[in-house]
Amino acid sequence: MDILQIKVQPAIEKKFMTWIDGLFTFTNDRTDLSYDYYINDIALSQLLSHNNFVCPFGRFSDEVQLEFIAQFTGHSNSSLYNKNVELYVCPECADSGCGVYSFKLHMHEDNVIWSDFIFETDYKLNEPSEIWEQFIELGPFTFDKIEYFKIFENLKP
Repeated sequence: MDILQIKVQPAIEKKFMTWIDGLFTFTNDRTDLSYDYYINDIALSQLLSHNNFVCPFGRFSDEVQLEFIAQFTGHSNSSLYNKNVELYVCPECADSGCGVYSFKLHMHEDNVIWSDFIFETDYKLNEPSEIWEQFIELGPFTFDKIEYFKIFENLKP
């Protein structure tokens, strides 16, 4: 079995685009709590080599975070056409139209499997996503179901 952890990362102050007086302006006025997924003590963000997308936990409203937890625990489907779970999302809006790293979730009696990792955009409603990159060499990862559900229960706001 693989071991999943979701760890808080050091808070990073970043530049964000803000709409001010009819213009987009870059500001440094936001410091966000950041999380990352660790599988067998390796940050998944490093394995995917991404740097512009974020884990959806600790960053958005409680309602949005609960929706993502429901996706990860198999209690709801994502808005993606292929119903993949959204792993890393746009840091501003979490909208899949901006692009999203996603995976297939497989729930079994004793374990949970993450497989078929891709980067996709889903900006056309009710149409298949545009797949920009597949990570064939990554996964599948198998987690103990009881431990997996504890992790997401502890993330609830």
